[in-house]
Amino acid sequence: MYKLEYVHLIIIPILIIISSIINYIIRISLSGKELNNRLISNNIYIITNDFCKCHTLRCCNLNIFKIKCNLCKINRVIDFEKDKDIYYLLTQIDKTVIFIIHTEGGETDLPNFLTYILKQNDIYIKTYIPQMALSAGSFIALCSNVIYMNWYSSMGPIDTQINYSTCDSENEEYDESFPAKYIKTVKHKTNALTKLKSLEANGYHKDDLYILNKMFKKKKRELIIKHFLETENSHSIRYGPKDLSQYGLNIKVGIPTNITEIFNMFKKLYD
Repeated sequence: MYKLEYVHLIIIPILIIISSIINYIIRISLSGKELNNRLISNNIYIITNDFCKCHTLRCCNLNIFKIKCNLCKINRVIDFEKDKDIYYLLTQIDKTVIFIIHTEGGETDLPNFLTYILKQNDIYIKTYIPQMALSAGSFIALCSNVIYMNWYSSMGPIDTQINYSTCDSENEEYDESFPAKYIKTVKHKTNALTKLKSLEANGYHKDDLYILNKMFKKKKRELIIKHFLETENSHSIRYGPKDLSQYGLNIKVGIPTNITEIFNMFKKLYD
């Protein structure tokens, strides 16, 4: 009897915790639905990557079922590293499209294709970069007719990065990422792997050059290649709106309130 008197001291906190978790899940789910509705009504696609928070329930090493995260439920949130997302996007585009790009970078194969095919078909692209569109994100942004940024938003170099096996102090091999434009110039090719990596890097670099040559007219092309591809700066440097305007891009500083609201809704689910 004595123990039962204190049961409520345990049960009530547990119920409060469970209730808080349920309320959080409901709020997040509603935020996902609201974001989806806003993207549809404004005909906007968010271009990003590395956002999936899906969970698979497992029992005895068996997958029971998959719980999709709220961003993965939204078709207009495009993972530029997934074929199905890129081809879904392309099937939905008509003559114009609006992007919100947010990424620190990622795999380049699909972004390069997306950029090239949009530019080749003269699709009018309006892009918003509230914070950053780096590396592969910058490549996608380059096909834009106009780019809207905050004064603190940034883009960066687009030179393809590939893994290259090196040795640490204990002579153990590990992969480190280097720009293809540097690997292709390795002179002391003492083994087959180094030679193959150099050839691979040369191919990637030529791919980047080919796409940029097809995308831009000569004067603008030279500026883009100089600052985005052939730059002597590191891959991690970030260019602000003033730099980008000098490189020939059509940059507008200032992002409309409705776009900021959509981006903030996305970030709540992304972070």
